Formats: sequence, C-alpha cells, structure tokens
Amino acid sequence: MALQALRLHAGPAARRHIAQHGLQPADIGVVAGAAGGPKGLILGPLDRFLFGHWLASSAQPVHLVGASIGAWRMATACLAQPAAAFARLEHDYIHQHYDLQPGEKRPAAERVSALFGHNLAAFFGEQEARVLGHPRYRLHILASHGRQLLRTEHPWRTPLGYVGAYLSNGLAGAGGVLQPGR
Repeated sequence: MALQALRLHAGPAARRHIAQHGLQPADIGVVAGAAGGPKGLILGPLDRFLFGHWLASSAQPVHLVGASIGAWRMATACLAQPAAAFARLEHDYIHQHYDLQPGEKRPAAERVSALFGHNLAAFFGEQEARVLGHPRYRLHILASHGRQLLRTEHPWRTPLGYVGAYLSNGLAGAGGVLQPGR
C-alpha cells in the first residue's frame, strides 16, 4: 500500500498537462501560504525544499500570497538563503517565550504584539527592500481589520465577535448576501 503524503487538486486542463509533462517548477505561478499559527510549521520541510531548491530552478515570476504565519512564510521565501531562513523562522517561532507579569494568567496582548514585532524586525533585519523587491517573487499579504466587537481586545466581546464573524461567513457561504460595513 502506497502512502500519499501530498494530494494534488487540478482542473481538467492542468491535470492533462501534469499527466503529459509532470509538475515542473516553471508551471507554478502562485503559492498560497495559509494562516493557522503553529500549523504553518508543519510545512517547514516543504517550504525549505520548494523555495530553497525546486522553485529556484525556474525563472518565471511567482506570486506569493499569505495571511498570518502564511504571510511570514511567504516573506521568508524572498530572503537570500530561503532554506536557512525557513529553518531559523521555525526555530524562532517554536522558542518564543512571553514572561508573565505578577498576577497574570496569560501575557497581555499589547506586550505579545510588541515583542513579536521586535522579533520580526530582528528576523528580517532591514531586509524589507529585498523582500518587496525580489526579482521573481511578488509578495501579497492578506490582513483583516476588526470592526464592531472585534475592534479591540476584550474578555467577552472578542469571543462574541469571532462567533459573529463565523456565523456571518457561514451565511455568506450558504448563499446569503452580506454587504461590507452593514
């Protein structure tokens, strides 16, 4: 019995092309890096191979699209030595630590954001021009802006806001029509 570690989903034309020619680095035009926090670390070995070796053997522009950890992964792909940079990103992510202040059950969101921002600045170390001006990779970062209940962190408004967003997305996916800002 063969173990399938990777499943490929493709439309009819792409499936025919792959059946005839195999999947080649030159066939890739977009790489999506999903959000998901620590789940993004599972893709580390694939990222190191994909950006450190496989895609490096082609010359076409590739659009890199990501949100949250996916955005940091895609930005890391734009660095000079991506395989080494991905190994460092994984190490730094796994070993991040936030000290609790007296009386805290969890670190304050502001302190986590500030320290995380500092660590990212240290990680990319003035390489923004390299990341944004990569000769082949075009970085696209997705972000969302919290509104209403999600405008600020709050012990009960934040979870209610996420429930509302979940339900709204469910209605939109079920054929409901939701207008932005309403």
